[in-house]
Amino acid sequence: MKAILKQAAGLVAGIAAIYGLLLVISLVLFPMHRQSGGLDSSLAGATLFETEPKYVFLNRASLRDDKERLILLGASNVVTGFHVSELQPLLPDLEVDNLGISGANLTEMRQAYDLIRAAQSPSGPKHTTYAIGIWYGVFQPDGLKWNTPDRHGGETDLDIERYRYGFFRRSAAGPVQVLPTEDLELGLVLIHPYLTIDRLARDATDLFRAKFLKMKPEKTVAERNASVVTPEKQAQLFAYWHDQFQGATAVPPEQFAVLSNMVTRMLADGNRVVVVDLPLPSWHSQHSALNDSYKQLRDGWLQQMNGKQDFAYLDLQDAFPDDEFVDEVHPKPRTTAEWSKRLAAAVADEIAKAGASSAGLNNPTGATP
Repeated sequence: MKAILKQAAGLVAGIAAIYGLLLVISLVLFPMHRQSGGLDSSLAGATLFETEPKYVFLNRASLRDDKERLILLGASNVVTGFHVSELQPLLPDLEVDNLGISGANLTEMRQAYDLIRAAQSPSGPKHTTYAIGIWYGVFQPDGLKWNTPDRHGGETDLDIERYRYGFFRRSAAGPVQVLPTEDLELGLVLIHPYLTIDRLARDATDLFRAKFLKMKPEKTVAERNASVVTPEKQAQLFAYWHDQFQGATAVPPEQFAVLSNMVTRMLADGNRVVVVDLPLPSWHSQHSALNDSYKQLRDGWLQQMNGKQDFAYLDLQDAFPDDEFVDEVHPKPRTTAEWSKRLAAAVADEIAKAGASSAGLNNPTGATP
C-alpha cells in the first residue's frame, strides 16, 4: 500500500512539475494580459483571449474597482461603431468599456450584464452607465439564434466560455459556478497554458485555413470607406435576415421581454441606462417588414419606460445617409467618430440629469448650501 501511495504521490508531483514548466513557458511567450485602460472587445484578436466572448468572460475582473465608467453592450455594430479610442476622449471623466459581442441577441447581453455585475463591488452600479445598442437583428429569438447542431442545449457564445475551462458546470437548472468570481485572476493564471496552446495552434494554421477554407483577407479601412452596397447586395442582405427569422415578417416579442427585464434590473441595481436605436441605411430601415414590426414593439416598450429615472433613449436609426454604411448595419470607418459624438452627448446629458436629481434629493428645499 505504501508503495502505491508513494508512486501516486510521485505521479502527482511529476504532473505538477510539468504543468508548472508549461505555465512558466506560456508566461514567457505570452505575458499575462493586463488591461491598462478601458476594455475593448474589438481588440480581442490581438490578445490571448482571441474572441470577443472569451475576452468579455475572462477579462471582466478589471471592472471590479469603482471607477466612473460607461459600459457598452450590443452586437457587431456596437463593436465596430463605437471605438473606445474615439469615445474615451469625449467622456474624460469616465472609463469607457466596449463589451459588445458580434452576433449577440438580448439574451446574451443580459448574460454579459450578469457576469459584469458579479465582478463588480456592491457599489459598482452607482458609478456605471450602460449604453445598450439595439436594432431588430438583436431581437432574434433564442430558439432560432442558439439552437444549432454545433451547440449543447442552445447555449450562447458566453455559455460556451463559461464551461470551456471548468469555471462553471452544466446542470438541469442551468450554469452552476465552480470558480468564485473573486478568484477569476487565479483562474486566468491556471488556464494560461491552455490559452497559449490555443493561440499557437491558431496562429500556426492561419495560412492553411485561409487557403483551404477560402477565407477572404480583412478589408482595409480605405476599402471599407470606398465600398458600395449594390442593389444585388441589398437583396442578399434582405434574404439573410429573412432566413435568420425563418421567413417571419414580424419580430417576436420574446426578446423585448428580455430587454425590459434587463433594463429594469439595471435601474434597480443603481445603474444609469441609455438605450441606443442604432443607425440603418434607409434602403434597409424603410423597406423591412421586420424593422416595421420592431418599431411597433419598441414604441410600446418606450411608453412603459417613459419617465423612468436614470433611463434615456437615443434614436439614431435614420441619422446617417446610406453611403456611410458598408452593408445593412455596419458603419464605414469614416463615420464612427460621429456615432461616438452622438452617444457621448446623450451619456453626458443623462449623467448631468442624474447629478441634478441627486443634488435635489440632498437639498430638497433648493436653498444654497
